[in-house]
Amino acid sequence: MSMADGSMETLFQEKLMCYHKLVELVKNEKKQIVEADVTALWQMSAKKQALVAEILSIRGRILEAATARSIDHGMTSGNFQALRFLSLLPAEDRRRLSGFQSSLLALKKQIQGICRDNKRYIESKLGMIDELMAIITGQKTQGREYGSESAGAGYGRPMLIRRQV
Repeated sequence: MSMADGSMETLFQEKLMCYHKLVELVKNEKKQIVEADVTALWQMSAKKQALVAEILSIRGRILEAATARSIDHGMTSGNFQALRFLSLLPAEDRRRLSGFQSSLLALKKQIQGICRDNKRYIESKLGMIDELMAIITGQKTQGREYGSESAGAGYGRPMLIRRQV
């Protein structure tokens, strides 16, 4: 019996649909960021977390289907590597599923690009807020002391307002 019978293809298609939904969410996220709609951003965050959980579930079902067909993959849904997984399949199955994998990789790159742009936008706007706070407080600059060595993490000087992205 071919591994890429209807069920394996269906699982990969479900995973692909989740990534399409994720692309739409991160595209809409920019609008909510611009509007500073915190409530909508929290709702989007919950939707993204639900989609990630669904993707992990689908990965698990893909691995279960492989195990049921005696394919020793040694993976879990947390360390799933699609290219490695596909390399373990018979050639016919690999050909049938590789198109899905190519689409998934393209969607992942698109998501990463949109998220990177959203983060740059946020940092740009927060930089303007930093400058405004420096003017209001009379400091030369409030500084951009964020991350593991920031005042919020217990290092550096305390800030009047602290941002976290």
